[in-house]
Amino acid sequence: PQTYEIFPVGSDRFAELARGVLIEHLADCVRDGVQPIASGRHARHVLEVMLAAHQSAREGRIIDVVTTF
Repeated sequence: PQTYEIFPVGSDRFAELARGVLIEHLADCVRDGVQPIASGRHARHVLEVMLAAHQSAREGRIIDVVTTF
């Protein structure tokens, strides 16, 4: 399976596409019939981290993150 390492940050391809490497990766996965690296579990975890950071800043305390991926 493909990995994001094929477009490492700082590479010419990453510089050309920036976050678009994720779209290209998804299109490659659809074409090749493989699972993308990112998943719903990953997205849920990222969302929890973002919301916890916001709550932590608002309340001035540490917020535990419970999800993993």
